[in-house]
Amino acid sequence: IALLAACPREACAALEAHAPQLGRVLPEAVETLESVVLAPAAADPGEERVRAQRAIAEWFLETAANRTLVLVVDDGQRSDEASAAVLAVLSNRAFERGLLVAMGLRIDEECRVEDAIDAIKRCADRIRLRGLQVGGIEELVGSVFGRLEDTQALAAWIHETAGGSPLFATELVKTLVEDEVVEYRDGEWTLSRGLSRLEAPGGLKEAMDARIAALPDHAREIGQAVGVLGGTFDLGTVLDMSGQRSESEVFEAIDVLVASDVLSGGDEGYRIRHDGFREALGRATDPALARDLHLRAAATLTEGGQVPAELSGAVGWHLLRGGREHDGA
Repeated sequence: IALLAACPREACAALEAHAPQLGRVLPEAVETLESVVLAPAAADPGEERVRAQRAIAEWFLETAANRTLVLVVDDGQRSDEASAAVLAVLSNRAFERGLLVAMGLRIDEECRVEDAIDAIKRCADRIRLRGLQVGGIEELVGSVFGRLEDTQALAAWIHETAGGSPLFATELVKTLVEDEVVEYRDGEWTLSRGLSRLEAPGGLKEAMDARIAALPDHAREIGQAVGVLGGTFDLGTVLDMSGQRSESEVFEAIDVLVASDVLSGGDEGYRIRHDGFREALGRATDPALARDLHLRAAATLTEGGQVPAELSGAVGWHLLRGGREHDGA
């Protein structure tokens, strides 16, 4: 859908040849075309997945033949098997077309599908991201607080504490405001007490854990539920994942999570704002509850008892994590 929005003319032209197969996994994409006859389903689910992956990859490649495309993928290590397979094909054939695939990978997190990600690495140029220097942190502080009298000293303290991590630095800034260390008075931000007296979190993990622990119980429970699901989700999905909570409790929890910057989004869908919060929610979840939430996620992703081909990898992973190893496999 994002491809159709970015370059509708080229994407629609390339879509026609693959619509019979794509209509089985991306029905909303082929709605732009007239009278599409869907291809019959393969008898073997594995063959059906391969057909779907091939059709998606060819659609992107043919679109890129007529319009330069940049495909940006964050947290590639969390890709499901089907998505990673398509990305591997696109990465290996990008040189044939006007296509650039940029993928972010966390080196401190286990990769779900190593073979596909390794295939992408073999044909890619790698760039190791470095932390921000003091000057970059100073710009960040200035963008938030404007002309703060102690900007340089505050930036130096944040840099020393965060080690140059943009994410940790941003969370420290939020913590300083929430703890009223930096206050808004008479139209400007001021530092209310000396930096030497500040007790910094031990690291990003501790900062995230503290933010999650401070949430009301119902908001934290809803956050844990959608954190297991991952990705972007709509309000109906949140209700499906909420267990015994009432609609009013769910709506209130979403408001709290958005106000706390744990969730971002709105009418078009919600998502956990960044991985630090998702991981903190996971650490705050009892193992038994985590297994139950993974089974809820698998049920939520399954439509009418049938697993959509594009979601088979994700459903299988949730079943495995939920303790149903045979079904997940």
